[in-house]
Amino acid sequence: MLADEWTDPVAEGVVGRHGRPARGAPRRREAASMIRSGSEGFSFAGQADSARVHDFLIGAGKDAYEFDRAVGRQLIADANAYQMAVRAARLFLLRAVQVLVTTEQVGLVVELGCGYPCEPNVHSVATWANSAVHTLYVDNDRVVAAHGAALLLTEERAHFSDADLTEPADVIAAIAELSEPGVPVCICLSTVAEFLDDPAAVVKAMSASLPRGSYLALSHVTSDIHGDVLARATETYRHAGIGFHARSREEIAAILAGWDLLPPGLVPAHRWRPDLAIDHPAARGWSASGEDADLCCYGAVGRLP
Repeated sequence: MLADEWTDPVAEGVVGRHGRPARGAPRRREAASMIRSGSEGFSFAGQADSARVHDFLIGAGKDAYEFDRAVGRQLIADANAYQMAVRAARLFLLRAVQVLVTTEQVGLVVELGCGYPCEPNVHSVATWANSAVHTLYVDNDRVVAAHGAALLLTEERAHFSDADLTEPADVIAAIAELSEPGVPVCICLSTVAEFLDDPAAVVKAMSASLPRGSYLALSHVTSDIHGDVLARATETYRHAGIGFHARSREEIAAILAGWDLLPPGLVPAHRWRPDLAIDHPAARGWSASGEDADLCCYGAVGRLP
């Protein structure tokens, strides 16, 4: 399969700009076939992609190309602690979603930079905790949009937007279409901020439009722990043409400025309210980091006052 043989699912009417698959979109099998169909104007040019590398690192890399897997294998060989951090961040995200939907009356969960589908998906955890909750996936990658369209055709409360999270106005518009006045929204930014030049600006722009009492679930790899490992990971990504920023605890805390942190605060991701009921089935046999292990990733959930 050639990398430039992909159809734009938005232009083709498979998925709408701010919600469910477009009215009259093809059924699941037809949508999936569009992922494999030919079209001009879209090309990977052999370029590794951070979302597909992430997919490979958490053991769900069926959508990765060989050049993505090559980057993933290099990261595992030279920076294994980073892979552990990525997996811990995924489990943190699922726990945070469950907690916020179950106990904080969140009505809409928004995963920014969602990447490729990965079981259990965020919407699965959210609706398991509360069947009335909606989930909005946001990613401007056209291939991710096609995968999202195929996945969500049978999901009544899961939606997709191709908005660019670095253009907050588009994301805010997508959120506004699905949120209800006064009902808290949860913004998820997990294993994504590391690939943004200014994640604090993105978070600040989002927070200005959210209802009071909304939440931010953030995980971020830190250079404070296993700094040499993170330096190697940064170099591997750089050689693959992917910008990557491992930040200090102080820099990560600055992203959360203006949010009231829920207990236990900004902590290693695997220590944020560990719950085997979520972690065990989601991990799919991953080698778990012990509670006392050093993990080069922080997690926190903040509430908008």
